Amino acid sequence: MDGDKLKAIIKLCIVFLICFGIYQVSISVCNLLDAWRKLSMTEEYCDYLHSMIERDLKRLYEDDTLYELAEVVNTLEWKIPYKKGSFECGEMAGYLEWYLERRGWHTLIAVGAPPHSSTPVYRAEKKVKHAWLLVETSSGRYTPVEPTVPKVIFPSDPDYDKYFDYNHLFESAAVANAYYPGEFDWWNVGMS
Repeated sequence: MDGDKLKAIIKLCIVFLICFGIYQVSISVCNLLDAWRKLSMTEEYCDYLHSMIERDLKRLYEDDTLYELAEVVNTLEWKIPYKKGSFECGEMAGYLEWYLERRGWHTLIAVGAPPHSSTPVYRAEKKVKHAWLLVETSSGRYTPVEPTVPKVIFPSDPDYDKYFDYNHLFESAAVANAYYPGEFDWWNVGMS
């Protein structure tokens, strides 16, 4: 009889261990499911944040036109290097104006004191002239483009407002070249 009691206790212990094991597994599964739910909520929250940021960027760039302009301009590189007297800001501005106009961007050439903060003496004396572009990114709203680099000048740039302080504004390189002969004639430096 002691043997039968021992067998019953062992069976009871085995049943207890099986039930305890099942309980532990179910707790682990519940914890995994809970973690998965939290992870899913985190992914959904990230998606939500991403959509909000994208919406705000679109609003900032006014229907993506400024962003599209930056994608076009900021990927360009000059095949001919800057060379004083033959291929400098005037020719670069003239060619870039022609290039952007052919892609549907209304573009003006501005001439004035260099708008860069690195040239404050020249701005004060107005002895040196520089050429850059103003590209219409929305109705009546223009964005400066620096042709020598080339790059879009964003409103966050410390020199942004200086790009709207110019002496002359031209519709095309031909008109600018008539006013400043030999300064905007990109077609004579192998760019055609």
